[in-house]
Amino acid sequence: MGVEDFIKDLISKMTLEEKVAQLTSIQIENLVEGRKLSKDKMRKYLKYGMGEITRNAGSVLRLSPREAARFYN
Repeated sequence: MGVEDFIKDLISKMTLEEKVAQLTSIQIENLVEGRKLSKDKMRKYLKYGMGEITRNAGSVLRLSPREAARFYN
């Protein structure tokens, strides 16, 4: 299966909510408690997925570049 066929197949299986979620972003502070990801918050805000997480090393987490890389990996 080629890339284009794969993409068409994937999109055909996605719900409208999942497609819209791919156009959104969410700030990391909405997904963490302290400096750890919260499963409850992730379930609430990422129910249909998301396009990107923003402010990855932003003011709430205050991560160094190395810490941010470890956190997101």
